Amino acid sequence: MRKRGLLEAVLFLTSRALTERQLAEATGMSLPTVRRLLTLLAQEYNDRDSAIAVARHGRRWILQVREPYRRETSDMAPATLPPGVLKTAALIAYHQPVKQSHLANLVGYRAYDHVRRLRERGLIAARPQGRTLLLSTTGRFPEFFGLDVRGREDLRRLMASRVGERGRASDLAI
Repeated sequence: MRKRGLLEAVLFLTSRALTERQLAEATGMSLPTVRRLLTLLAQEYNDRDSAIAVARHGRRWILQVREPYRRETSDMAPATLPPGVLKTAALIAYHQPVKQSHLANLVGYRAYDHVRRLRERGLIAARPQGRTLLLSTTGRFPEFFGLDVRGREDLRRLMASRVGERGRASDLAI
């Protein structure tokens, strides 16, 4: 069994991004070997112009579908979050940090359930601010949605551009 193949199989079988250390533990390889092979795998997928990419999100690695294939095939993958929760997630990502009370004014009482579900998945963080919560995305947010962003401003720009592709910037207005 080739080490590169084992690493590729682990990436394929996991449903979440993993750190290099987690990949080393899962494969029994040294950290330097995992780092070298991840770079090699990412380059191989890139060189063959594959619809699949070995992508790095912060300190974690994942095997994912590349854009624009993701958009073209999104209806084939089961939705993991209902559309209303996705809209709430997009609003939080675009306006972060945003008060939960402002979000509830826009989305309605459902916002409280949406925030609870997003927090349970580790996609957003909440900290008390007066009688409400201040909401922002976590590092897991871009990983979960397969977004290649480096920080909150990158995420905000990406959200704005995607809303622009679909037509109404008012969809993210608070």
